[in-house]
Amino acid sequence: MRAFLSALAGVALVTLATGTTAGHAEQAGLYFGADVGLLDFDLPGKASEFEGCNDDACSHIGSPSVDGTNFRVGGVIGMGIFEQVRAEAEVFFDIDTVSGSESQEQGLSASASVDVRTYGLMLNSWFDIGSDTAWSAYLGGGAGILFAETSHRILDRAGAALRGSDDRTDTEFAYQIGVGVHVQGWHIGYRYLTTGDLNDYGDVSQHVLLLGLRMW
Repeated sequence: MRAFLSALAGVALVTLATGTTAGHAEQAGLYFGADVGLLDFDLPGKASEFEGCNDDACSHIGSPSVDGTNFRVGGVIGMGIFEQVRAEAEVFFDIDTVSGSESQEQGLSASASVDVRTYGLMLNSWFDIGSDTAWSAYLGGGAGILFAETSHRILDRAGAALRGSDDRTDTEFAYQIGVGVHVQGWHIGYRYLTTGDLNDYGDVSQHVLLLGLRMW
């Protein structure tokens, strides 16, 4: 799926390059918008581990790394402050769930899963490329905060939670860059977002493909 998202991002970049000759300058003034998207979420560290022991021999069963594709919903409020420059506040919510296959160590059989819910608040600036025709392209970026809730579960065969299961919350500074194209209020865009160490997983990175509507 990451290859699919990268290919679509490449299409957006190509359209960006051609949009300078077929653009649409966005209007000045206040606007509102909504987005839906596909999210590729990469959180490489392990959430938790359980140590299973038998006759003084111990092994670890760890929860899986989070790397999958799920959905995002978001909204924006912005303003065209110059002919080709927009300032924008963005909020979004996404969820990523990964289930690990059952493992058996030292006679203990257990399965692991991770749920990660992230909420973001970003302040963005976008530069529109185009001039009074149907299509335009945009590029820019922003910074803000990413709030995350992580739920880790390591279960035995009876379904009981084992040591190492945990619920955590964390807030980290985040920044993103993006490109896209828009026509008559609709847009398709790509975002790359990254942040620091989240709940001891490691650095977060997100690749997002968005479809949205802007209402001026």
